[in-house]
Amino acid sequence: MNLLRYLELFVLAGLMLVLGATAYHRNLVWKDDLSLWSDVVNKSPNKARPHHNLGLALGCHGSLEQAIGHFFKAVQIKPDHAKAHYNLGVSLAEQGRRKEAISHYSKALRIKPDHAEAHYNLGIALMRQGSLKGAISHFSKAVQIKPDYAEAHNNLGVALMRQGSLNEAFGHFSEALRIKPNLSEARDNLELGLRLMGKSHGASNTVIRP
Repeated sequence: MNLLRYLELFVLAGLMLVLGATAYHRNLVWKDDLSLWSDVVNKSPNKARPHHNLGLALGCHGSLEQAIGHFFKAVQIKPDHAKAHYNLGVSLAEQGRRKEAISHYSKALRIKPDHAEAHYNLGIALMRQGSLKGAISHFSKAVQIKPDYAEAHNNLGVALMRQGSLNEAFGHFSEALRIKPNLSEARDNLELGLRLMGKSHGASNTVIRP
């Protein structure tokens, strides 16, 4: 491997996805949500909404395995419950169960194609599987649906840069920083890319232009 190619790989390995920026899709969170929804599930065990909301409460309290159980129950009762499929995907991804997470993100999107967070998280899962084409497609849809989605712009930039589309990548890093100037991952990614092209001196002028 020649030195230039080695340096390119080194820089690309340093690109940073924004992870965990979009977690559960919450409804109103009650102060005593765990006890509230536990009680509702006990009284209405065959309704999807209480299981979904108890899953949210358990997930927020760190009881991931129990949360997954209730999200599963919610989608069994109501297979077209997009939020439950999405939140189940988030929980499964947290456990490293990527294939299952991808399946539930995909189901959420079949039900609700304009779910920007599901596109975003599906993009992350596909990226981790090495599917750049799929990741680019879903990050692109996320920013089409939600143009001010800074984290999705950053991750789209990462995917494009790994594909070799540097100019497009820089555009998305810059857009992420325009939207959210303190997004350190986007700033670092832009600087890494510019360094690769021998243009690190221009980073400060490129980053934050409205």
